[in-house]
Amino acid sequence: MAAFAPDEANLLIEVGDIPKGKLGVLAAIPIVIQYDNGKGTPARVSPADLEAEVISPDKIKIQHKILGAANSYRVTFTPHIKGIYAVVITLRNKWRRQINAQIYGATSLKSYLEGIPRVPRGTHHLKLITVDEDGNALGAGGDSKFEFFLDAPENSYSSFKINDNKNGTYTLETVLTMASTQYEFSAMYQGQHISNSPFKVQTMSG
Repeated sequence: MAAFAPDEANLLIEVGDIPKGKLGVLAAIPIVIQYDNGKGTPARVSPADLEAEVISPDKIKIQHKILGAANSYRVTFTPHIKGIYAVVITLRNKWRRQINAQIYGATSLKSYLEGIPRVPRGTHHLKLITVDEDGNALGAGGDSKFEFFLDAPENSYSSFKINDNKNGTYTLETVLTMASTQYEFSAMYQGQHISNSPFKVQTMSG
């Protein structure tokens, strides 16, 4: 195992891709530690070398955790209101980096299905885009309150699957086996249809 970066080394706190957080889901801010040589060389540090502070939009310091090892870490916290959270990372009491994390509202019924209404027979995909009450596209999945249904003639489809893409979208996949047939895909959240559900898909003739 590589040794920890020496005390005299110049280090950088770099930020990975910051997902768009949402209320009700644990937010995670990824960071990596590198040597300050312009080449992105990983620098291994101890978790004890890192400190963090998370300040909410209403100026409250909130509980958080620093998880990870070596040069790859993440700061996690549970947002209580929407807005911009200031995440301040301090390394060895020498280097400091502030990351502004955008937290949107919770999943709302404004979420919608996206797809093509007229398709040939075969494997078909629809995408569910989740948005909050302000219409902001969300960047985290994990909603257990969605239900999905397909209304179609008997034996006209197979293999109806739902995939959580972990980025605020869900993929509905099925095989449509009959021509000149109408299929109705429904997505319900907390027992209610989302904005454009049911979504009707018509297979072509022939």
